[in-house]
Amino acid sequence: MKTLERVEMDLEQVAREMARLAEEEGLRELTVEVGKRSLRVRRAATGWGLPVSSEAELEEEEPSEEEVALATGVPVTSLVVGIFRVVETARPGQRVKKEQVVGLIESVSLRHEVRSPEEGELAELLVAEGEPVQYGQALMVVRADV
Repeated sequence: MKTLERVEMDLEQVAREMARLAEEEGLRELTVEVGKRSLRVRRAATGWGLPVSSEAELEEEEPSEEEVALATGVPVTSLVVGIFRVVETARPGQRVKKEQVVGLIESVSLRHEVRSPEEGELAELLVAEGEPVQYGQALMVVRADV
């Protein structure tokens, strides 16, 4: 069993490696997801990591509603580029089963099913009906059963 100190050290090493990789690739932000957990590094104005405060305190950036939802649930992402359609059984607050169809993406006159990756409650829709979506874009969030 890992101690809390060891886990924190491992996370710090992973975050440093992610920052190094993102810097090499010229990325502003990098997120790694493993199962239901994710770790994100983001370049601040002063470089990677936490901003260095001067005499004046820096204001913390409030997370967006989408960031909060994604932090508390499992994203349902688009596997194709197209137009997003919500199915009737996929409304926030409703229970969904793993692999249940929760949306459709119309692409080149074809409909691609969007399925829930986990069983749980549909927490939030991140894309409105009829909006264009990109490959890998988060469409909705499922708060998975623990």
